[in-house]
Amino acid sequence: MAIGLTLALAAALAAPAHAQDQPVTLEVAEVYRVGGVNAEEWAFFGPALQPSFDGAGNLLVLDVLNRRIIVIGPAGQLVRVVGRWGEGPGEFQLIVVFAVWRDGRFAVPDIGHSAIQVFSADGELERFVNFAGEGAPMSGPLGYREQLRTDPLSDKLIAQGAGGVLVAMIDRANRRMGHPGNATPAGVDGEPGMPEAFGPDGLVVYVERDELDVPTMVVRRVVLGGR
Repeated sequence: MAIGLTLALAAALAAPAHAQDQPVTLEVAEVYRVGGVNAEEWAFFGPALQPSFDGAGNLLVLDVLNRRIIVIGPAGQLVRVVGRWGEGPGEFQLIVVFAVWRDGRFAVPDIGHSAIQVFSADGELERFVNFAGEGAPMSGPLGYREQLRTDPLSDKLIAQGAGGVLVAMIDRANRRMGHPGNATPAGVDGEPGMPEAFGPDGLVVYVERDELDVPTMVVRRVVLGGR
């Protein structure tokens, strides 16, 4: 046993240092971009939004101001628009976050409805999940979930926090008065800042904003390679 250990240690020490350090290349290519001040109506996003990918590479965008979900295909084409302002099923009143499952289904908490609305991958409303204490005073804001994500191993939602309600309301008021909102800062020399979401096959999405704070979604593919 001792001899075997000695031989193994000697072999490890004798291995060349470069065997552990491999050069890595990083290739970044733009796949598509949608949005901006001259975009079509469906791609003219409000200032507050949240993007997320499904497992097929579709980009789902929560457009807070316009109260809708835009589904964008892997080539940047419009797949569908889900929702609008209203009080009925499948309509939204006050939405700030959402969560997307890999199969394309998504869930949207709505303070106005005091419920989480769950939609199929085809954009059809599947069910309402009421906040705890519905009907009680402040049940909507207190039941609201600031952080929401899907469980990758099940159909469950993982939710936490109610403190984002006032923050979101103040941020929206600031934007309407012309003050900077709580947006992700842009990068240097017009480049986007940090990625907003990561998708399959190296897809990432950034948000660029012009001087009018009109957002453009920029989807890129990042590929790591080595020799």
